[in-house]
Amino acid sequence: RFENDKRTEQLTRGRDWRLFKDQLNQVCESLAQINKEQWRRFVGLAYSGQKPNDLKASLAPTPENRANLPRYENAYEQLSRYARSLPAERSDFNNVRDIAERLTEIYQQFDFDVPESVKRFLKAIGDGGADLELLTDEVRVWLNENNSVAKYQIVAKGGF
Repeated sequence: RFENDKRTEQLTRGRDWRLFKDQLNQVCESLAQINKEQWRRFVGLAYSGQKPNDLKASLAPTPENRANLPRYENAYEQLSRYARSLPAERSDFNNVRDIAERLTEIYQQFDFDVPESVKRFLKAIGDGGADLELLTDEVRVWLNENNSVAKYQIVAKGGF
């Protein structure tokens, strides 16, 4: 109709205009959803390291780890906040990259070099308690060297 009669009424008359508006709304909603998904994907790909709680469960409580864990948690929370909302400006992309880089640097400062027996002992403690058999001589030496002996106590299990 508009081809034959170049008046604006020809564009809005009949059901064509309503169909166009409905389809445009559907396209906008779809693009908004894709935008959210792609932003979350961007943030997720920027840093795919461990969540703080998972990391905490596997870390030995060395002085370095105790100092670095709060820094890691803080940076991880900053990154999570970015993932929960869409970018407001171009600098948000750079901020995500900077935080991811900072998380990587902090992660590399963690001390994962502990004997396997110490890892088993600390994991058991984190899971609710370690059996005495896990308190080996190697574990006791490690606890002494890391000034951690006073943090643990032997407690009898309930029941007789």
